Amino acid sequence: MRFRPSFDRIPAPGEHLEWVGLLKCCTAFEAFCKAYTADPWPERVADFLILPGATKRSTKHLLSIL
Repeated sequence: MRFRPSFDRIPAPGEHLEWVGLLKCCTAFEAFCKAYTADPWPERVADFLILPGATKRSTKHLLSIL
């Protein structure tokens, strides 16, 4: 099950930069932009980093290696 973005809420000032920073720390920003857009809604970032199949850097993939 994938998260559904809630586009009806307005992000707080600077929230966009926090999500971009998180993706860059995980070296997943470019891959995220290819899968979605460069507009990182929290639900999309969670979907991309946590759920399997989105990227080899997903949390589930990393835990399976350990």
